[in-house]
Amino acid sequence: MTVKVTKPAINVREKLAELDFAKVPFQKMPAGSVVQVQYSKNTTAGSVVNTTSDIVTVSVAKQLSNSKFIIAGGTYLARLSDNASQDAADPTLMFRVDGVMLSTGLAGYNQGGFYGVDVPMWKLAGGTYDSQYDMFPHNSMQEYIGSEAAGGTITFSLALRAHTLGAYYNRSYGSATSNGMTYIQVMEIAQ
Repeated sequence: MTVKVTKPAINVREKLAELDFAKVPFQKMPAGSVVQVQYSKNTTAGSVVNTTSDIVTVSVAKQLSNSKFIIAGGTYLARLSDNASQDAADPTLMFRVDGVMLSTGLAGYNQGGFYGVDVPMWKLAGGTYDSQYDMFPHNSMQEYIGSEAAGGTITFSLALRAHTLGAYYNRSYGSATSNGMTYIQVMEIAQ
């Protein structure tokens, strides 16, 4: 017995057009794909003395429950005091997530910072150069893997901590109109 089978005609181009998304759904992105990038900047000058202060923040609506974040940020710093020894300034940059400092594995006060063990070279004592109009760029980058659910909002911030001599950000010692900028960029990465 002979069976005759007929198939409906398929237009391949139409089928491909049906499958083509304006953007790839987040759930279908391969590991390592950048899901989103959020950015914020602050050009207002300020100072921090004997405290920790968020300089710039950005809120991110998490797209995937199993993603990680790469955080990058930077600022321009200058000395706040005319003291020849800036050892009591101890400026430290750090990232915070929802107000909690991210740990970098470094011990003590300089956690997450650029200061290390050396006194900042903000002033040349006894010389004619005194860095009055200099600003020093400092940048940092860190990875964050949290347990937040998709759809929730996470607030990331770049914070500056300084001891008793303090530090300026987005300006120099000698000029309040130095036009520095602080920024934070957060990338959500599919895992």
